[in-house]
Parts: sequence; structure tokens; C-alpha cells
Amino acid sequence: MIRYFIGYILLVNTISFLIMYIDKKRAKEGKWRIKEKVLFITAFLLGELGIMLGMKAFKHKRKKKSFLLAIITILVLHISIMLAIVVNV
Repeated sequence: MIRYFIGYILLVNTISFLIMYIDKKRAKEGKWRIKEKVLFITAFLLGELGIMLGMKAFKHKRKKKSFLLAIITILVLHISIMLAIVVNV
């Protein structure tokens, strides 16, 4: 079971990272952009670390403090939920 969970985490964070790359590339080219809603959905699906790594690697959305705050809030929420589960098990 834990193996599937780790595999899921790796997959969703890889996808999140790639989405940040694609969005940055499209921003540079002046093309259609990926909606922030999609980025937030991938973060809620446990992909916030991929989003944060993409922000750092591609220097993307770093000036948008509200976006960063939302991603950090999602991360803290997920950590809190996981800790609550571990303590109650």
C-alpha cells in the first residue's frame, strides 16, 4: 500500500513540475497559458512540492506572493492531515 502511495506522490509531483515548465515556456512565447486553477488542483492532489520546485527551477510565479502563499497553505494543510492520521493510527 505504501509503495502505491509513494508512486502516486512521485507521479503527481512530476506532472506538477512539468506543468510549471510548460506554463513558463508558454509565458515566454506569449502563448495560451495554463490556468492557475489547474496548478491549484495539482497542488491539492499532493503535487505542491512539484509546483514549488518548478517555481524555483524556472523562476516562474515567484513574484506572485498570493500564489506562493496559497501553495504553502496547501502544503501545511496536507502535512497537518498526514500528522493527524499518523498520530491516530
